[in-house]
Amino acid sequence: MMFIPRYWSFDNKRDILWRAVTDLQKAHAPERQRTDKLELQAHKLECQKNAIRLKREAEAKGLQGREKHEYMCQGLSLSKQTDERTPRRWAEEAEKLGL
Repeated sequence: MMFIPRYWSFDNKRDILWRAVTDLQKAHAPERQRTDKLELQAHKLECQKNAIRLKREAEAKGLQGREKHEYMCQGLSLSKQTDERTPRRWAEEAEKLGL
């Protein structure tokens, strides 16, 4: 964040070297963001794989509705109070990816 005093007559095109500012920002941010993003993507993929596996197991056992939701939440280590849409969405995303 940059602080510009009120008493300056500020012209953003003349007073700041924007290329230098953006180069400085690019030097620090991407590497950290990339590793965090990769970890989150790997975790999400793992959750999706587990969700589709649990969905198929629940269907094979003949579970429906609330019982199916509780079975999937238990397998995914989620609270039973989790929105019913979350494990179902993960399973749908896994099916789209062909997992």
